[in-house]
Amino acid sequence: MKKVFKKFIRSIRNLKFRSNDLYLFSNEEKLPPLSLPSQYSLKVIDTNGKSGVRQIDRRKRSNNLCYAVFDGEKLVHTSWIFKKKSVTKQLGYKDALTIGPCETVKSHRGKGIYPAVLSTIQKDNPDAELVIFVKLSNAPSIQGILKAGFQKTLRFKMLKIFGFKLAFKHKPL
Repeated sequence: MKKVFKKFIRSIRNLKFRSNDLYLFSNEEKLPPLSLPSQYSLKVIDTNGKSGVRQIDRRKRSNNLCYAVFDGEKLVHTSWIFKKKSVTKQLGYKDALTIGPCETVKSHRGKGIYPAVLSTIQKDNPDAELVIFVKLSNAPSIQGILKAGFQKTLRFKMLKIFGFKLAFKHKPL
């Protein structure tokens, strides 16, 4: 009953109207790969079966991958790759892989994890067009994305209405 209530509350939250001003970054220019600091391990988790990490297993779907970074046994970063994202298609990137959401736990931010993971994703998908969305106000993420060799491509507004995401007013940069 508790799970049903939580799902109900989550779906009510998704109904509200939200607007975000975002940048879209793409991997047009390839930089030499960055390496993950040696105390961390990276695992690429596909959608086949359970990973044993609750935070990852509850978000897995048939069209995504998770790049997970561990400090020992502790999960400290996740970067998701989606093959089919409606907002990406709305912006004209029909075959692009979308990276995100990406999250690093607070205690491990600023240690080069995010740019290294993005660099690994580029290395693992050399022929793919990769895109990332980020809020204009998220300066640390923008810095990590630029460090990994991605370029600002567009600025756009995304509306979320009743759970549907719509991209509009995009300006090439």
